Amino acid sequence: MKFKFSTNKILGSGIGLLLLSIITIIIFFSYEYKKVNDTAIHVAHTQEQLLYCEKLIAFTKDIETGTRAYLLTGQNMFLQPAERSEKEIYAGIDALKKLTSDDPAQKMRIDSLAYFVDRRMNFFKRTKASYEIFGAVAAKGMVESGEGKLYTDHIRSLVDKIQSEENILQTQYQLANQKSIQNIDRILMLIIVIILLLSAVFVQRALADNVEKGKITAALKKMNDELEQRVTERTQELDKKEKLFRALVENNEGIICLLDEKLNVLFRSGSTALITGRNFAENEKITVTEYLHPGDKVNLSSFMADVVANPGKTVQISMRMRHKDGHYIWLEGVAKNMLHDPAIGGIITNLRDVSERKKSEEAIRKAVERYEILARATSDTIWDWDIVNNTMLYNDGITQMFGYQASEVENVVDWWNEKLYPDDFKKVTDIIEDVFEKGLQKFQLTYRFRCADGSYKNIFDRAYVLFDDNGNPSRMIGAMQDITYHVNEERRISKAIIDAQEQERRFIGGELHDNVNQILAGSLLALSMVKNSKSITKKTQEFINMGKAHIFNAIEEVRRLSHKLAPASFDDSSLKDAVENLLQTFNVNNQFNIKLQMDEGCNTINGDIQINLYRILQEQLKNIVKYADATEIEIALQLSVNVIKMRIGDNGKGFDKKTAKRGIGLSNIKKRAESFSGKFIINSSCGKGCEILVEIPVKSELIHQPAGRSKNLSKLG
Repeated sequence: MKFKFSTNKILGSGIGLLLLSIITIIIFFSYEYKKVNDTAIHVAHTQEQLLYCEKLIAFTKDIETGTRAYLLTGQNMFLQPAERSEKEIYAGIDALKKLTSDDPAQKMRIDSLAYFVDRRMNFFKRTKASYEIFGAVAAKGMVESGEGKLYTDHIRSLVDKIQSEENILQTQYQLANQKSIQNIDRILMLIIVIILLLSAVFVQRALADNVEKGKITAALKKMNDELEQRVTERTQELDKKEKLFRALVENNEGIICLLDEKLNVLFRSGSTALITGRNFAENEKITVTEYLHPGDKVNLSSFMADVVANPGKTVQISMRMRHKDGHYIWLEGVAKNMLHDPAIGGIITNLRDVSERKKSEEAIRKAVERYEILARATSDTIWDWDIVNNTMLYNDGITQMFGYQASEVENVVDWWNEKLYPDDFKKVTDIIEDVFEKGLQKFQLTYRFRCADGSYKNIFDRAYVLFDDNGNPSRMIGAMQDITYHVNEERRISKAIIDAQEQERRFIGGELHDNVNQILAGSLLALSMVKNSKSITKKTQEFINMGKAHIFNAIEEVRRLSHKLAPASFDDSSLKDAVENLLQTFNVNNQFNIKLQMDEGCNTINGDIQINLYRILQEQLKNIVKYADATEIEIALQLSVNVIKMRIGDNGKGFDKKTAKRGIGLSNIKKRAESFSGKFIINSSCGKGCEILVEIPVKSELIHQPAGRSKNLSKLG
C-alpha cells in the first residue's frame, strides 16, 4: 500500500507539472496570438490609408476633369461629380487623420495635405465664380496660370510620401506577423507533444485501474436497475404524449389524412367532418377522387404521382372538394410519401380550408384586371411610387411615351432625377418637398423629361400622396401627360404674335416716317410759298408762322414716334450700333451711368433673335425708368457655345419676388424669351436692385459672318 501511495503521488506530481507547462504554453500562445491580431489591425489600417490616398488622387482628378468640362461646355451637370468629390475628399482626409492619430510624422503630412486640398478646392470655386461672372476666357486664364496644377502636384507629392511610409510600415508589420505565426506553430507542436505524454500517462493509469473492475461491474448493475426504472417511467410518459398527439390531430382545424397509393383514406382526423360536413363511420372506406372537383382530377393525379415517385419529399397540393351541401371548398396543404416507413405505411396529407382566401384573391384579380384595362385605355403614363421601400411601378406608358422598359427603372430617385431637365430639377424638387412638408394630398406640376432617345418632352404631372399614421409620406400615385405639342403650339403662337407685332410696328413706323411725315413736309412747303406772297396781311402772316411751328412740332413728334416703333438707328447698322443708339436716346439727359459690354459675335446671329433682344432691352429700360429709381445700369451680351446671354442690371430699389406681381413688361420679356425656346430669370430683392438674365439657344446654322449690314435689322428702320 505504501508503494502504491508513493506511485500515485509521483504520478500526480508529474501530471501537475505537465498541466502547469500547458498553462504556461497557453499563456505564451495567447500573447503571440494577440501580437498577430494587433499586427493584422495595423496592416488593415495601413491598407485603409493606402485606399483613401488612392481615392483622394482619383477625386482630385474628378475635380480637374469636371472643371475643364464645365469651362468647355458651360453645363452645370459636369460640376456635380466635382462637388460630390469635394465631400468624399474631406471625408477621406478625416479618416486619414483618425488612422494616423498615433503617428506624428504622418499626422503632419496629413495636415499639410488638408491645407493644399483646401487651397485646391478654393481655386476650383474661384474658377467657377470667375466663369459665371467674367466668362469662359477669364476662367480659362486662371486654369492656364498653373495655380491649380501647383496645388495638385503638392497633393500628389504628399500622397506619394504617405503611401511610401505606409508601404514601409506594412512590410515591417508583415515580417512581424510571419515571425509570430512561426512562434505559434512551434507552440502548437509543443502542445501536441505534451498531449501525447499525457495520453501515455493516462493509458498507464487505466491499466493500473483494472483491479477496480469488480467495483465497476457492481456499479454497472446498479445503474442497469436504475435504467430499467427510467425506461418504465419513459414508457408511461410516451403514452401520455401519444394521447396528447391524438387530441391535437383530432382537434386540428385542418384535415390530416393517411392515404394509400390508390388514394384510399386509411385515416382521417375528426376535423374532416367539421370542414366537409360529412360524418364518416370509424372504419368506413372512402376514396378522395369520389368528392373531387372534375377540373382538379388531372392536377391531383400529377401531384400524387410526384409524391409517390419521391419518398420523403414534401409536395404542395391544392384541390377543390365537394361539401355535403353541394358547393365546393378549396383545400390547400402538403403531402409526404411515408410508404417506405413500416411504422406509417402511407401518404400523409395535411390540408386546410382556404376558400375565403381564394375568394379574396379572385376579387383582387378582378380589381387588378380592371386597373390594367383602365391603364391601357389612357395615353398617360401612370406611376405608383412606394416611398418607404423606394420602388416604382409604371404602366405601359413608360414605354409608349418615353421609350423606356420597366426593367430599366432600378433606383427610383436617382433614375428619375437623372431624366429631369437640369433647369427644372430645383423647381420640381422644391414643389415635392413643399407638398411633403405641408401634408398636401393633391398637387400638379409641369417639367421636361428625357426620353430614351435623348430628346425631352414637356410633361403635365398630377399626383396624389398617401401619408402614414405619423404624417410621413408613404406612397404617391400619379399620371404623366405629354403636353409637348401644346407647349410647342403655344410657343409658335407666341412667336407669331411677336412677329405680327414687329410687322405692325414696322408698318406704322414706316407710314409715319414715309407718308405722314412727307404730308407734313409738303404742308410746310405750301405754307412757305404762301408766306412769300405780297398780298398776305400781317395777321395772316402770324397764323402762317404759328401753323409752321405746329407742323415742325408734329414732324419732330412723328419722327420720335416712328423711331420708337421702328428705330431709324437700325438702318444699315449692326445690333451693337442699334443698342448704343437706343442707350443714347434713352439717356439723353445723362440721368444714368450706363456700362455696356457686348461681344462682336452677337452681330452675327439670326436677325429675328437680334430684334427680339433689342425689344427685351427696350422693355426693361422702360421698367427701370418707370419703377427702379436707379442711377447705374449694366448691360452685357455674350455669345458662347450655341447660346446668347443677355444681362440687364440696375442699382435701383428692387422688389420682393415672392410678394410682388409681375407686370405686363416682365411678362412680355418672358414670352419673348420662351418664343425662341429660351429662358428668363429675374433676381431682385428690396433695396438691392434688379437683375434679369435671358438665355436664347442659337443654332450653328443661324450664326453667320457679317457681310455689310444685317438685313433683318434694317427692316426696323
